[in-house]
Amino acid sequence: MNREDLKIIIASDVSERDGIGIFRDDSKKSKEFNTYRKDIPLDIIEYSIECFKKEIPKEYINYI
Repeated sequence: MNREDLKIIIASDVSERDGIGIFRDDSKKSKEFNTYRKDIPLDIIEYSIECFKKEIPKEYINYI
């Protein structure tokens, strides 16, 4: 696996997470990294986090 093989998708939803990726949960004010694959090269994880930080706002939405 290398960066050229990656496909980055940015999406929004409000249901439970069961996929592979980095998720921001505004209701819990948390960020999570989920994966079903056991062996992922560190540079791929670091690149994914770099893209997440670049594309996803740091501020959470306030829920009432």
